[in-house]
Formats: sequence, C-alpha cells, structure tokens
Amino acid sequence: MLTLKLVAQIKGKPDSMGLSDDGHWLVMTYGDEWHLIDAFTGQEIGRVPDFSGFISPDGRSFALLKNGTLKVTRLDGSQIEKTYPYPTGKYPGSMVCFTADSQRLWVTLWDEHGAGKLALLDAGTLEEIDSVPVPVAEGDDEITWVNPEMSLHMPTDTLALQHVYSDFRGLLGVFFFNHQEKQIKQLPVYIAPDSALSFMSETAFSASGQLFAGIVGGREVWVWQMNNMDHDELLNVCDIDNDEENDRAYWIRGGDRLAGLTFLSEQLIVLVERKSRYELRVVDIINDSVVSRYQLPHDFTLMDYSLRVQTLVDNSLRGQTLVGIQGDDVVIYRLSVAKETI
Repeated sequence: MLTLKLVAQIKGKPDSMGLSDDGHWLVMTYGDEWHLIDAFTGQEIGRVPDFSGFISPDGRSFALLKNGTLKVTRLDGSQIEKTYPYPTGKYPGSMVCFTADSQRLWVTLWDEHGAGKLALLDAGTLEEIDSVPVPVAEGDDEITWVNPEMSLHMPTDTLALQHVYSDFRGLLGVFFFNHQEKQIKQLPVYIAPDSALSFMSETAFSASGQLFAGIVGGREVWVWQMNNMDHDELLNVCDIDNDEENDRAYWIRGGDRLAGLTFLSEQLIVLVERKSRYELRVVDIINDSVVSRYQLPHDFTLMDYSLRVQTLVDNSLRGQTLVGIQGDDVVIYRLSVAKETI
C-alpha cells in the first residue's frame, strides 16, 4: 500500500522549483532569490543568488552549461566558470550532471570540428580528467543531440545518456557509462528501441540499478531490465501504452497524462493526471498492473511549466519525494510502500 506523509508546507507560491535527482534537495525561486530546501526535513539550508542548473548530490554545489559556458556555483556563494570556444548549434541543451560523490561533472562538449564528446571534469577546477567520443547509435546518419537526458544511478555511479534524432523522429539510443579512477568506461548495455519510440522523459533507475524506465509522449511507460552489465542489450520487459484496445493499458486510460515516475526500491511509482486531479500508482512491472493507488488532495497541482526555468531540474517526483502546490503553498510529501495485511 502506498502512503504519503506531509513533510512540510511552505508559505508562498514560488516562481519555479525543482528537485535534485535523488529527491533530497528542493530549489525554489522567489524573484531573484533561490531557496535551497532539504526535502527530507523541509528545512531551508541556504539561499543562492543567481542559481545555476543542477544540484549536486551533497546539496552544496550547482552546475549549468549554457551557450558554451560552464558555471559551478557553491552554497557559500563562490563560483567558478569555464568558457569553451565551440558552442555549436548542434547542442542547444544544458547537459551536465554531478557524479555521486559531487566531486566530478559529466558534460557534453564540442570541438572545432563539430565532433561531440562526453567529458569528465573536476568539479573544483573544471579541468578535464578524461573524455570519450559521443556514441553513435545504430542507423544514425548524423551525430546530433537535442535536449538530451542524463540520469545517474548513485550507488554504482552509472550514467545513462540519451541520444535522439535531430528532427525528433524518435529515440536512437540510451548509452551507459561509468568512471574508474580517471578513465571513462562505456558499459556494454545499450538501448536501441523501435524507431516509433519518441524521446523519453522522467527517466529513472531502480534502487538496485537493474531497472531503467522513462515516459514516452506523456502516455507510455517503458521499462528495461538490466540483468547485468555484461549483457549486450537491455531486455524490454514492460511496454504499456494508452491504447483503448489494449487490455494492458487499463491503468492509464481515459485521457490520463503521465506526469512523472520514480522508483521506491524496485517498485515503479507513476504520477498520473486525471481531469485536473493527480493520482499516484504503484505498478507491478511483471504483470503490468496497478497494486496500489493514492488520490492526492483535490487542490494539489504541479507547477505550471510556463513558470519553470528551463535549466532547473523540473521533475516533481524523485526518489521518495513528491513536491507540488496546494493553494498558494508548496507541499513536500515523503512516499513509502508497505505490504498490505489481511
């Protein structure tokens, strides 16, 4: 059974907000002021002027890669910047991600020839430690990344990097990387789904790292099982769509929109919007069924996307944390799943 505990209710609707990858840190903006909140306790940790991008796992640093300039801002107000000479048009997004220990950064960069690379940087100096060429998916005629997605599995420090067509025809691949000492290693697991599959959003790993999931088009959930890192491919174990004729799709019918997903241990949690109401569902991946539901308060809503800062992590459901708006207040919930007793 899925249960929610209200951690905090914070007065005042912010201009934007977002969660860190692990659901531990919440950042809210009020005008030019950025508030960092410990989402596990609801306590304010500090305020950061000119907040930049993505939050480190330790909650002490923030990183942004934009228009060829990489900037890291720390909670104490100190900053470090590095500008690269070739911010080509091939890369419009802000792709940057801290490693699990918050000491290094994954970034995608371009050279004078327009070739892409995935680089590992020292977060304190922004000096490059190692780099590898941007991987090319099967059937890809053009090395192009558009608003790509990075997801990190913290216990193993495994990075998932998504590769899409430049004209949004569909997903080409998801590649996985790790770093050993000072070298980047590309893991021999790689997703190359059907070309009809469009870009995945809200991607997440399960706690063990053996499941990887994402939302497609707001109406499909795709989950892959990573039996071990030595396999050549990922096994597609769950393909659930919103087709009224598909008996396996009953749990997201009726024009529902999938607004987010996360894992609690190995259990998939999906946030569904149903006619302006939100519902959380625990999904049995193997049997493609819902084992628990939780109706959120009628006045609960997510932030309006038009108010979001594009470089801010904009998932409102991560790890054990759900954050949203009730009335004019920010509410933080802690999620848990307990076995039902008879």
